[in-house]
Amino acid sequence: MTLSAHLGDVDPNERIEPARWRTLVEDQVEAISLARPDDFVRGYVNPAYAALYGLPREALLGRCLLDQVPPQDRDEVARRLAVIRDEGRTERSENRIVLRDGRVRWVSWTNRVLRGPDGRVEWLHSVGRDITDEVLGRQALADREQQFRALYDRTPAMLQSIDGEGRLLSVSDAWLAHLGYAREEVIGRLSVDFLAPDSRRFALEQVLPAFFRDGRNHGVPYQMVRRDGSLIDVRLSSVLERDGDGRPLRSMAVIEDVTERLRLARGLEAEHERLSVALHAIADAVITTDALGRIDDINPVAEALTGWPRAQALGQPVERVFQLVHETRHDPLDNPVLHCLADGQPVPLRSDGLLRAQDGQSCGIEHAASPMRGVDGRLIGVVLVFRDVTAQRRMAGEMRYRATHDALTGLVNRSEFEDRLQRALDHSGDTGGQHALLFIDLDEFKLVNDSSGHAAGDELLRQIASLLQRAVRGRDTLARLGGDEFAVILEHCRIDQGLRLAQQLCEQMDEFRFVHGERRFRIGASIGLVGIDARWTDTASLLQSADGACRSAKAAGRNRVHVADDHEQHLQTLRGEAQWAARIDAALDEQALPEHTLVLHAQRIVPVVAGEPSACGDGAEAHGGRAPLHAEVLLRMADGQGGLITPGAFLPAAERFHRAGRIDRWVLRSVLDLLVRLHDRLRPGDLLAVNVSGQSVSDRAFHRWVLALVDAHAGLAAHLCLEITETAAITRPLDAAAFVTELRQRGVRIALDDFGAGASSFGYLKSLPVDYLKIDGQFISGLGNDPLDLAAVRSFCDVASVIGVPTVAEFVEHPATLDELRSLGVTLAQGHLLHRPEPLAALLARSLR
Repeated sequence: MTLSAHLGDVDPNERIEPARWRTLVEDQVEAISLARPDDFVRGYVNPAYAALYGLPREALLGRCLLDQVPPQDRDEVARRLAVIRDEGRTERSENRIVLRDGRVRWVSWTNRVLRGPDGRVEWLHSVGRDITDEVLGRQALADREQQFRALYDRTPAMLQSIDGEGRLLSVSDAWLAHLGYAREEVIGRLSVDFLAPDSRRFALEQVLPAFFRDGRNHGVPYQMVRRDGSLIDVRLSSVLERDGDGRPLRSMAVIEDVTERLRLARGLEAEHERLSVALHAIADAVITTDALGRIDDINPVAEALTGWPRAQALGQPVERVFQLVHETRHDPLDNPVLHCLADGQPVPLRSDGLLRAQDGQSCGIEHAASPMRGVDGRLIGVVLVFRDVTAQRRMAGEMRYRATHDALTGLVNRSEFEDRLQRALDHSGDTGGQHALLFIDLDEFKLVNDSSGHAAGDELLRQIASLLQRAVRGRDTLARLGGDEFAVILEHCRIDQGLRLAQQLCEQMDEFRFVHGERRFRIGASIGLVGIDARWTDTASLLQSADGACRSAKAAGRNRVHVADDHEQHLQTLRGEAQWAARIDAALDEQALPEHTLVLHAQRIVPVVAGEPSACGDGAEAHGGRAPLHAEVLLRMADGQGGLITPGAFLPAAERFHRAGRIDRWVLRSVLDLLVRLHDRLRPGDLLAVNVSGQSVSDRAFHRWVLALVDAHAGLAAHLCLEITETAAITRPLDAAAFVTELRQRGVRIALDDFGAGASSFGYLKSLPVDYLKIDGQFISGLGNDPLDLAAVRSFCDVASVIGVPTVAEFVEHPATLDELRSLGVTLAQGHLLHRPEPLAALLARSLR
């Protein structure tokens, strides 16, 4: 009989014409093949079969069925096919196949034989379906069951399960350890065998009958018998699982050893409460349906999210209760339950949907659906799990934006700019493409900021950002790097094109006027231009070169463009600073040689009224006891030759390479370690002041670290003062104020350093609570000769008196200066006249006697 004739006679009671045969076989979504029964060589495959293997039909015809079976499986597959052929029966089986690209898939086959008119087997007929996901799901389920079994056995709680006759099905390792048995000694025995006589009667007469009737019990008091005959008091709580006919199947019981009740009562009660919550509550929303998609259960979380009370939702079509639209397009999305019912496959987790509740409100959700099958494999329903992720999505969006944009201007921030600059540099290196970098520094920003205040400065920055944004091309990247510095990446732009654009920017800046109140300011901008090409190895050197070119433009007269033409000089400067950064890293990581380490010195801060030099050497005695120690901690670095390097040499590199925060952490931790060792010698009023950099004041992670450190050393908070400058709080004034407030609530004192250096100093006192005002040294050094300095210091003292905080004068070098400070009412002073800095440990050892 021919192959086509056989295919036309699929149903022996009905002759099927070739056209209809094509509809039935060729267009089927299931894979169909016919193979010779003797050698299993294919004589026919439909398109779905070829698609399953990822091969053209011609490559499969005339080839053995076993060719695409992994070698280790071929004998078993061949044996099953031979049984089907020899016994002439229809059989379902599953086996692996290897695709053309080497991937392995699982396929479910229905195999039967086709006989000729003489009854002889002529063909082996196979219908296949890809079940890879289902098999992997079963394997995962088996793995989870194995993991649960391991968790059950090894959990530190005493667990036991019994069947409907009260016999032990399983016990945990803790159960065995408590009672002293081996597992093979107890499995299959009645659970009551391990109870004391009174408890056994109680269980048989009351507890077990009620348990098998009600399906649960809680806190049942028993006495259990150990293998050695000793007794322990326990409380047993259990739930019962029933089979489809309602008969008891197995129980899950948690047994608490309450023998040492007085000592363990609270812990056991809390543990039991957690177990109860775990057994009876779930945080996600869950809906289950039957095989027709009608809701048969909905939990309270799902009620709240859908707006459908359980009583109304039961029996409703799931698509009526669970209405899903796309998060951004708002067009309807496929209902995952219906999709799952249609193909019997799980719907993986998706997070692009909005759930429309019954009242019309929407919330963002994540959802997934999985089919539920009966013991016979039949699809009996779907379980849908979802959760509200509205807040997470909003927060994630805000965090993504905040992480990449400047809060004041809305422009790209430095971090994101450096990432984009790296991409431009990579592109140039890979393709030879030309780009350009502009480094822009405003020429008169400080004048506006100092004369009109930070609010005016902020408004100026916003206006400049808008002006620059309009001037650059849409594909270019404009960023605010910090302060009054901006930068632009000009993509696919030659140097001559970049120069024209930069000159246009200078012209526009020259025409721009910033109006504040009745004042008009002419700003201007100095611009450094650098080509982005393959000669650059990293973005740091590229930015350094652009910064140097900008400084050259400023030095040449401002409001002009300077093209970097000798980047080697800038690279040399960068390498020098990079070497400082490396030395700092080594010191902070405790990898430096002993002669290259960071060291702490300190300088006393003394009362002006008792501030004569003779009173400051060893600490004055007052009222029969020592005077309190008040000193500022100063950072130094060993130079390797017995000398010390002042921070002015290495702190600029620390700032540029973002090491300042690490230094601050090292200093604070070191100071607190010293205070811990000397804790029993500290007296009220002893105070060490530590400078904190602007990078740290603007770093929320640093805030959290400092607060945790202070909390861990709560008894030392009153002996610690942090000195911050007003400029350090500019970038995040609200965060800085909150940080200062939390520190002061813990007892840490705050000094506002370099007070008076900016025109807005007085304004900061309204929002930044402090304990000391440290007058900027520029007003102190010329105090005896400059009437303006004298008037400024007098005003500072008046303001300090109004807010009730002491003043500290820095850089006191001459007796006449000290006399002037005393007459002005300055409270405290420091400087070489009063005390020359010395190692902190030595000062503490001598002063804290």
